Amino acid sequence: SHASEALVRLVANLLAACSTSARIRMFSRFLNLLPEQPVFPEAIHVYLLSLVKLQGGVVPLLPPVEGLHVASAKATQTAEYIFAQAPYVVRSKILLEVERKVQGKNADLDSLLTYIVEQYMDEAGKGEERLKAIFVAADTDNDGQLEYKEYIKMMNHLGMVQNYRKLMRMYTEMTLNRTVTSTVFVHVCRKWKALLFEPGPAVKRVEKNSSDVFSLMNQEWVKLES
Repeated sequence: SHASEALVRLVANLLAACSTSARIRMFSRFLNLLPEQPVFPEAIHVYLLSLVKLQGGVVPLLPPVEGLHVASAKATQTAEYIFAQAPYVVRSKILLEVERKVQGKNADLDSLLTYIVEQYMDEAGKGEERLKAIFVAADTDNDGQLEYKEYIKMMNHLGMVQNYRKLMRMYTEMTLNRTVTSTVFVHVCRKWKALLFEPGPAVKRVEKNSSDVFSLMNQEWVKLES
């Protein structure tokens, strides 16, 4: 059909332009047209958040042609903003690399966006592997049944025991599966944004008496399992 032919031509043109256009290459990855370089869905959010921060809300956010440059100070501020919740070592490494790339000069917008997304993807990949390793270490009997004490052990490693409501919802969703594997664990963690740090600064709300409530729930759950 004409629609199929048009789609084939569009994809062919995109792939042909990928080698010369950082922007086209990035959007081709978002559309999964470059299967050898898949991106996490969260990467689109990182890309758009970085773009808004770099452009300061200017319309259009992306100019019709590539080659737009942003001030070096804006480049480092944006990287610091995106990775504000990343571990200190990770954040410092990325900021140093951004400073090295710009060296006090204006930075190419598309190249900078690509770099920020790549760094987020790299950390996301490491985070997924870490989750799998934590699951394997905690699931000592490897029976496909995620016991509550095993789950709490994993969440302790992730530093998530403070968010009690989220903790219980995640556990409930995991145990709805007939068997809980590392793949299920990673999938639920990704859905509930426990896989990686959130892009941008943190805003947290401390719930009154939440610690006492969780302690009571924990005691009751242990009684049920014993």
